[in-house]
Amino acid sequence: MKWVIAGGSGFIGRYILRYFSEKQEEITVLSRNPHRAEKKVPIPGIRWVAWDGRTTGEWVTVLEGADVVVNLAGHPIAGVWTVPRKQKIYHSRINSTRALVKALREVKNPPHTFIQISATGFYGDRGDEILTEESEQGSGFLAAVVDQWEAVSRDVEAMGIRRIILRAGVVLGRDGGFLPVLLPSFNWFLGGMPGDGMNWFSWIHVKEIPPMLEFVLQHATLTGVLNGVAPEPVRFEEFCQTLGKVIGRPCWVKIPEFLIRLLPGHQGEEMVLVSQRVVPARLVQAGYQFQFPTLYVALSEIFNKQDVPVTSN
Repeated sequence: MKWVIAGGSGFIGRYILRYFSEKQEEITVLSRNPHRAEKKVPIPGIRWVAWDGRTTGEWVTVLEGADVVVNLAGHPIAGVWTVPRKQKIYHSRINSTRALVKALREVKNPPHTFIQISATGFYGDRGDEILTEESEQGSGFLAAVVDQWEAVSRDVEAMGIRRIILRAGVVLGRDGGFLPVLLPSFNWFLGGMPGDGMNWFSWIHVKEIPPMLEFVLQHATLTGVLNGVAPEPVRFEEFCQTLGKVIGRPCWVKIPEFLIRLLPGHQGEEMVLVSQRVVPARLVQAGYQFQFPTLYVALSEIFNKQDVPVTSN
């Protein structure tokens, strides 16, 4: 199978590249700086091609005859939400997706599948409500970004291309994403939770995403939105306690909500205090078997705790 991946050198992208390169798939990665990206992700056999994430150009030819396009491009949401940073978060996603859609119109033999990995930020802060793929858009900056980001790719359906939107939860891994932000405080025995810790936390192990994509490609009837989360969301207090148990550190500090709300751009409310009880209803219905179905199993694998078995498809 021939893959084209936009933004493949990031945290999630690196795992996708390793997984499918080991299966001898043909992979081309679109990158703003292909030479730096190749050094960052030195996987033999990967082809790196330059693009600017905004306009079409010579890179369009890599789409000719490809089977699958995966869109991972976008400025990281981590970091302080200043006005310029929020603009980068928005425009990097919208512009890169528009460029891909425009390029797909220009090729004679377009891919059969377009996969966009977006985020559960679409649902906003929803308390204890159970959120499935049928749930409506929430409010806030991230919800608006994800909604417009997903809408841009809708045009590929009119081209006869199968469109998959994988709304990923908080992605867990040792070398990127959410965990490295938390670990220093836990290592100093200062691990804790925001507020009362009763907000819901929907997560996914980074190694779950590649086999999930593989499953989707093998099941042609799956189209549209899929929640890319583990089947058992937890309250943040449980997440904190489970992480502490796995790494042998206490979770006892409670960070006052008012301090979190002082973060600029409503970042505290949308990224720290947010409550999202998201479930992967459509994937479960389709028969996907999770390799990391529970938080304890996922964290134990991440931190190399050999006493916990990992399930397999």
